[in-house]
Amino acid sequence: NGALRYAPNSQRFAFIDYEPVSERAEFAVGTLRLFDAGNLREGVRFDNVTAFDLRDELLAHLSLFTNTRGDADEAAVMVWRGSDTADEITALYAEQNCRFTSGQIAIVSETQLAAVMGQRCASGDTRTRWQFYTIDTANRTATLALADYQAGGYSPYTRTNNLISTGDSSTLLFTPADGLTRNTTAMIAVDMGNLSADNVIVRSGAVMPAWTPFRFALPTNAAPAFSLDGRWLALVLSTGTSASIGL
Repeated sequence: NGALRYAPNSQRFAFIDYEPVSERAEFAVGTLRLFDAGNLREGVRFDNVTAFDLRDELLAHLSLFTNTRGDADEAAVMVWRGSDTADEITALYAEQNCRFTSGQIAIVSETQLAAVMGQRCASGDTRTRWQFYTIDTANRTATLALADYQAGGYSPYTRTNNLISTGDSSTLLFTPADGLTRNTTAMIAVDMGNLSADNVIVRSGAVMPAWTPFRFALPTNAAPAFSLDGRWLALVLSTGTSASIGL
């Protein structure tokens, strides 16, 4: 579910080699590694990466950086277009006394990215708050377009913060944690034209991939999947006592 991804033309693939302590930390980061699919040679690698998106000739990723307390208070938005290094487009900063606990990024077009950050604060309202950003790569600007509190928090060993492309740049899906379990979410469609998040497709119980360090405590585990023609999205929906497939 995004941890390993091929480019649409299948000429490259990339994955994040997560740090061994990621399941015990507040957020998960690792080394992003990009390979040539033909000869399996590694092209480039980038550190401190929490999420990425890959197109034929374009790679976008989020790198998290920490302060002296070890809190992730900065997210660098990086773009790679085939050179030896990535270009830092802009940076996202957590609010005062707050830190990022998760991040996800998606390529909307050649000049537009979207990112969703999970943020928690040490004072005031300490609930997890998602923040939806639009990023203009030409102007190197980021705009906070949408934000709200969510019922659950992000865990580093789950894939609950997802940005899912529908194949149509006018709509993106994202999944805030619902608080029912560590790896179940809601699913919301964002209209990129008017930047509204009123279309709630699933209110809770959408099961996402998870890894657990606890023996004999494996969670229900699933990933959303599109049909080959892009018309249908399949989800496993959990009610707490059972699971079903939703389209």
